[in-house]
Amino acid sequence: MPHIQHKQGEYINPTSSTPHHFATHKLSFLDQFVHSSYVPIVFFYVNQETNILLTDIIASNSMRSQLLKESLSQTLTLFYPFVGMIKDHLSISCNDEGAYYVEARVNLPLCVFLNLPYSSYVSQLLIFSSYVSRDLRHIQDQWRL
Repeated sequence: MPHIQHKQGEYINPTSSTPHHFATHKLSFLDQFVHSSYVPIVFFYVNQETNILLTDIIASNSMRSQLLKESLSQTLTLFYPFVGMIKDHLSISCNDEGAYYVEARVNLPLCVFLNLPYSSYVSQLLIFSSYVSRDLRHIQDQWRL
């Protein structure tokens, strides 16, 4: 039975602010009529090291997570609508609040976890809340201990 541990989520802000003249991103005619939906995506990262101590694995995962956060912060600067909120059916308020980043850890090797017969374990990795329908900023990654 896998043990899934979620760490506290946090907002990752872009490295630089959205220029004032881009504060509101107008949706295209087609985007205005398409129902917005949340499609959960989970990124899995395998520890390549097999003969290291658990404390070293945790430290390595921590460094990878920090690198992902820094890369995300730099990338969000280029895609400013993704760090905004849908204001109405016509536009997105590009307010630089950041993307919500969540990390989860599982106590099984990735190949074992993904071959479990119950798909409910994978759904337990997803953190789904009521803000998602308006929020474009949800990032999540998983690590194996």
